[in-house]
Amino acid sequence: MKTRPGVVTMALAALPALPACDGPTPERTGGESYTIEIRHMAFHPDELRVEPGDTVVWINRDLVPHNIAETRGEWASPALEREERWRLVAQDDGPFEYLCDFHPTMQARVVVSQGAPGEDR
Repeated sequence: MKTRPGVVTMALAALPALPACDGPTPERTGGESYTIEIRHMAFHPDELRVEPGDTVVWINRDLVPHNIAETRGEWASPALEREERWRLVAQDDGPFEYLCDFHPTMQARVVVSQGAPGEDR
């Protein structure tokens, strides 16, 4: 992936036990893991704050397929069926907004910054 000034760089990876989400697994040096559930046609939470090196895991709890796509088109997950998961490891500071390509009104964001507190309350 090309890195441009002001653009968040993320390492994308899939959980190895899920065949619909095949992909490389980056080396991990630690970090927390956070879960975003897809339910009732929305991402929960709709904003999450993480630190570089943290992992964000999306789980589709809806009956219909969804995906996770960065709004500028930098990356997208495969379609996730019910109970499938997909993960992303945050690498650089900055926010990124994402949506479901199948249901574009489903939108959310992750803010990556040192000292991030987790879910906004």
